Order: sequence, then C-alpha cells, then structure tokens
Amino acid sequence: MNSTYFKRLGDNKVIVIDLGKNSATYYNALTKELTSTSHRDVLNLPSKYNGYLFISEDAHLGTPQRGKSLAQSFSEKDILKFLASSKENDNLVYFFPQKLTYRALVYSNMEKSDSNDPIAIFNFLKNHHQTKLKNPPTSFKLSKAREEGYRFLKDCNKKNNSTRFGDGNGNIYSGDPISSYVFSHLDRLEKVLSEEAKFAFGLTWKNSKGEFKSSRYNGKRYGEKNRTWQFKKIKIKQLCTIISPMKGVIAFDPETETYKFTDGLDIREGTGEIPSWKFSKKYVFRFSPFHQNGGVARSNLVHHGLKNYAIRQAKKEGFDFERKVDVFDIKAKKTKKANISMGHFTPQELACYKKHRSDYCRYIKETYNAFREMLLAEQ
Repeated sequence: MNSTYFKRLGDNKVIVIDLGKNSATYYNALTKELTSTSHRDVLNLPSKYNGYLFISEDAHLGTPQRGKSLAQSFSEKDILKFLASSKENDNLVYFFPQKLTYRALVYSNMEKSDSNDPIAIFNFLKNHHQTKLKNPPTSFKLSKAREEGYRFLKDCNKKNNSTRFGDGNGNIYSGDPISSYVFSHLDRLEKVLSEEAKFAFGLTWKNSKGEFKSSRYNGKRYGEKNRTWQFKKIKIKQLCTIISPMKGVIAFDPETETYKFTDGLDIREGTGEIPSWKFSKKYVFRFSPFHQNGGVARSNLVHHGLKNYAIRQAKKEGFDFERKVDVFDIKAKKTKKANISMGHFTPQELACYKKHRSDYCRYIKETYNAFREMLLAEQ
C-alpha cells in the first residue's frame, strides 16, 4: 500500500463493502453510516464518492464468477468496470483476505453478520497497518506461471496423499519416491542445514542445558541401531512435503488408463527446470493470506507443522497457545469455551507467534533450497 492509502485510512475516508446472499452492505467510516443496497448498486458506488479508499473481501470484488458457480456475484466485466470507475473518481481499491474476517470480528468483539463485518474490517485495518491487502487486477487472464502452478498444486496433492498412505501394508511414508529419497538423504541434510532448521524438523533435539543433540540412537546398548536415525523423531511429513514440488512425477499410464506416482524430477514447462523456491512458495505452499483451497502441502506445513512448532516454542516463553477462551454464542445466547485464535492473542502473544512463524518459514525455505541443490547435483 502507498502513502495515499494510509492517509485516507487515517482520515477515515474509507468505504468497506460486504456482499451478503441477497443484498450488499457498505460502511462509510467518515460518516459512520451503514447502508444496505443491492448487489448491482455496488457497481455504482465509485461514481458516488471521490477520493475514497474502497475495501472489499477478495472473494466479493476481487474474484469473478466462473462457470456456474454462485459463490461470486460479479463477472470479470463487472469488476473491471468497477475498478475503472474507481480510478476515474480518484478512489483506491484494495482487497481484504476473507480468511482474516473472523480475526477482525474477534478484535472488535463482534459476532459475524452482514452489518458487523464491514465495521470490524475497518476497525482491524485502522489498528493493524501491517495487514497485507491485495492490489486490484488489471486483467483476470491467468499467467502461464499461474496455470502451471495449478498443475503443480494438484500433482503435489496426489503425491503427498500417496506418500502419507505408504506401501498399502500399514507402513506410512514407505516405498514411494519421495519418502525413500528423504530417508536416504538425512545424513546429507544433517551436514548442510542450520542447527535451528534441523531442530525444527526433528533431526536434532535439545537437552535440559539447551544443547542440540542428534536424533540418532546413541550407545552400545542399541547394538546395530547405534548411530542410526530414530525415525519417530523425524518430522517426515514436513520434509516430504517440502521436497514434493521437485521430486516424483504424476504420469498417465496409457496401458491402464490411470495415473501413476513414479520416480523422477518434476520439471516446469516454463523454465525446463525443477521449481524454484519462489514458484513453490507462491503456487504450491501458498504462503499468502489470500490462499483458497490451499491444498495438502500447505496443510502439512502450516496446520501440522508451523502450528505445533509455534505452540512448543511459545510454551518455553510462558505463552499457552492451546488454552480455551470465552466467546459469546449468538445463537445459544450464552458464553462458551472455544479454542484460542489469533484474534484473541495479546500484543505480546501476537509478537511471539509472528516471530516463530517467520522463523519456521525461513527453515522451510532453507530446507527446500538444500533439497534443490542435492537434486540438481545428482542430475
């Protein structure tokens, strides 16, 4: 966002638009007026205001209706016309990630409703200047990189599900090209990764003195297992996910007319190489608040990886990210206990979480690039 965005936000020259099932609601932060209107009338708002900041959830005005889907209200033509009219009337347009709307409601201590959502979004943006918003598009035509990204996302869903399923005999992460490669390259990873990255993915653990120790069997009492890896300590799900955009291929078998998970490198058509970190981060791991249907890879890394890592690390600092909090159930008209979310974090807890999130994402990048160098060197 530019300085004009922050100036208008500071002056309350903001219109927040929310689309309900049958009608639209918009909030004028300058006059504190809440107005209900039709979906089609929303397209005329830019001509009624001048020099404002327009905010809408990305799913409402940032995403066009495609096919027979009823999830969105406007066509590509409608949205582009809205954006053009906004520009003509000196109105800025940005899109808010709908994944953050619940957090905004918690921040304002509001229940979800068509009238509360736009007010809560404004309150949140007013006090969270670091929030990442999406710029309006100039076109909805998919780039070649994004089209290819969809292919990699779908294939990585298949690869990660197959890896998790295992050999079909109850042995998970066994017998597939990805897990076989990861297990056979743990020694190499141990040599090239930082101590912090090794700890994040279970290659090391910390003793009571805070010293890093290898996750290997250590001692003659283990016999032949001595100095071999304790696989139960390795975060194999996360390591397999990290390498999945590059390793293994989903190929169509014309004889059986089925898709098979085979060994090999997954090469991009656009570059002739295995995917870079930048490509996989954006299109496969989807490390963005605007992700939709994030996929198996994102779930493995964020929900099962980052979340648990942050909980463990925060606990050492005296924070409990697993506690229950009181929330008001508007339907039951009573307070009940619920799992804590980011919207309930204190400023200190939020700072703690963001630090560990940043650290964990850095370790993912480090490990991805380490795997990439190994694969390229072995060609």
